[in-house]
Amino acid sequence: MDVAPDSAHVTLAAAAVTDDGRVRVQIIAAWRSTDEARFQLPKVLDELAPVQTAWYPSGPAAALAPILRSRPGSLELQGGKVGEACQGLADLALARRVVHPGDALLDAHIAGASKLHVGDGWRFVRRGAGHVDAAYAAAGACYTAQTMPAPSRQGLRILRY
Repeated sequence: MDVAPDSAHVTLAAAAVTDDGRVRVQIIAAWRSTDEARFQLPKVLDELAPVQTAWYPSGPAAALAPILRSRPGSLELQGGKVGEACQGLADLALARRVVHPGDALLDAHIAGASKLHVGDGWRFVRRGAGHVDAAYAAAGACYTAQTMPAPSRQGLRILRY
């Protein structure tokens, strides 16, 4: 999840690794303000029941920290992980390893995103670039989906009749 610097847009994205190794990402919800998100986000997350909820605590999403940090599976993407998420999404897209349902919001934010070089890497530019919170949300969702441990099959019993 991410928030635009002017707090005028908030996006929640979800992702999963498919059986063929591609990453499917989609926008789950978007709000016109942190105030809207503050009241609706807990219900959306309760209904979605994600295993992890990734967000960027060093950026504008800090406004929603009390909600996000209190969730089970809260994953804070900061420091080098921000660049890893952004560069990872770009690399998946170049390799045609990311799939999404052609969401207009995600398409617009990705098209409007540019690179902010940090050290030897980069992340998406926030200042003066318009809203790119959907790009950040998608990058965080893809990063999280790829870094989660594979589901355990231990204790799984197959019943045959």
